[in-house]
Amino acid sequence: MDALDTLQQIHPFVSVAIIAFKAVVDFEIRRRENDRTVCLMLAKAFDMMNMLLQLKDTRDPDIVGPRGTIRGRLDGVLDKMKRNVEDCGNAIDEYYKSKFVG
Repeated sequence: MDALDTLQQIHPFVSVAIIAFKAVVDFEIRRRENDRTVCLMLAKAFDMMNMLLQLKDTRDPDIVGPRGTIRGRLDGVLDKMKRNVEDCGNAIDEYYKSKFVG
């Protein structure tokens, strides 16, 4: 990019093409960073789902323990998880549908 900056200073008439090129490169760099963020978000969601696998051996979620039933204790948490996963999925979908160049 430094070479292009130098060329732009020497021959200002090439600025139009150089500015457009830099914009596309910046866009691609941001897209790749965002793609990494999407992957990390999905990995965190996967980890969260793996935590739920601890319940696989629980046959009766209505067994009452010292702090209530498993189902009763998790209902609010699971509802919030559902909303968060849906919101995350919608944000990812919007991100991939958005058009930044052109």
